[in-house]
Amino acid sequence: MASYQKHYGLFCLVWVFLWLSTFSFSADLYVRPGPSGDGTKASPYNVLWKAMDKALRGDVIHVARGTYSGKGGSGAFIVRIPHLTMVGGYT
Repeated sequence: MASYQKHYGLFCLVWVFLWLSTFSFSADLYVRPGPSGDGTKASPYNVLWKAMDKALRGDVIHVARGTYSGKGGSGAFIVRIPHLTMVGGYT
């Protein structure tokens, strides 16, 4: 009985660790027309594709009002990051 409890406890510990490791801490990236920065709120990117290149799963991209084009001036954006959130209207 004690062996079963020991293995069960280890199993639960490993399961909780694996479950917690699936969560990632999200980052906030900012985009607005004007001079380009590092993507922070104080110094946002000036093009949307830079934020999309830096974004990771679960990140939030805050986009200020403006006109943005894709990389190289194209009108296309391909979103390959799962669980990415884009929020418009920040000032």
